[in-house]
Amino acid sequence: MGVITDVFAATNEEIQDFDPEAYVGDLFPTLQSNGGAGVIELAALESLLTGRDENEILGNYELAVEVSEEGPWITRVPMPLQDALIELDEVGLDEIAQRWSKTDQFKHYDWSDEDIANVLRGLWSLARQARDDGRVLFVLNAA
Repeated sequence: MGVITDVFAATNEEIQDFDPEAYVGDLFPTLQSNGGAGVIELAALESLLTGRDENEILGNYELAVEVSEEGPWITRVPMPLQDALIELDEVGLDEIAQRWSKTDQFKHYDWSDEDIANVLRGLWSLARQARDDGRVLFVLNAA
């Protein structure tokens, strides 16, 4: 059984009533990342975008909802990453996608550079939509 890793846009209030039996994509704008946009991968991305240390960044991820010890878990994505994603342009997306695909976090994935670029484009689009809707990004992890 795999681990589900989805990034979605919601308000803090909306996730407090999260139904663990519901599919997050039916409730909120969602990017299904198939593991490519978990907390570790997002911290590496934020480090590329901001120049900050990954370990420092990881300390800024805040568990927002833990349904049980077995999950699912919802983690709030730090605003510096959401802001940095929004600021990217098309050229920046391509360059960052190339650099992100070379990070240690993707060594265990059998993903092409194009797959990783597609996840980044999805994150970019979702971050912009979240901003426009007055929402923030969250990561859902479930077994």
